[in-house]
Amino acid sequence: MKLDATEVEARRRERKPTDRLKIDAVIIDAVIIEVLKKEGRPTHRTRLVKLVYMIDHIYHRHFGQTLTGLSYMWDYFGPNAVSNAIVDRGDRLCTQKLLHLTRTPNQYGDFSYLYSLETPDVASPVELEPAALLIIDGVVRKYRNSTLEQLVRASKRTEPFRRARPFEVLKMEKSSTYEDLVKDIEADPQFSADIRESIEHPSDGTTFTIHELEALYGG
Repeated sequence: MKLDATEVEARRRERKPTDRLKIDAVIIDAVIIEVLKKEGRPTHRTRLVKLVYMIDHIYHRHFGQTLTGLSYMWDYFGPNAVSNAIVDRGDRLCTQKLLHLTRTPNQYGDFSYLYSLETPDVASPVELEPAALLIIDGVVRKYRNSTLEQLVRASKRTEPFRRARPFEVLKMEKSSTYEDLVKDIEADPQFSADIRESIEHPSDGTTFTIHELEALYGG
């Protein structure tokens, strides 16, 4: 059952507001839209949260900050954005009619909520950097054939989650050996063009993977 904008907004207001968080909502929206484009199918709400977390986890390892600007906390169901911010932004995108939310009965006698793009050509509110696009593409591809349970287990195996105590904010660390990656990419327009081309046209044989990027710019 597709929820209309009024129902989605009512559900969103039941949760804590994210306005107090120092985040760039436009970037979060762009990441959500890009993930759903790559998924190419209705995506379980929890699956979206875990994919965005994995993207932020990898991005933080390389750049010392999350792509979205979000912080995450320990939860029984795996890492979740503080104040449930990813779901909050997803619901806001539904009220803006960029996404829609579908409610379907599940095997536990409850309901599952799935996000999908309102139309396949929904425009991103901002252009993400090539490295961010590459990481998003790599994460979605890696977990495309994973069940929701497998993805949740993978998120729980990440170092920040394993080190955290119950309901504690996760402490991410920068562990990349190529701190100058951004500068290298900015100084190499052709490489940036190759990354974008490989993501937009992955069948042309020039696709870069995260590991290839690491080999090119790693220490």
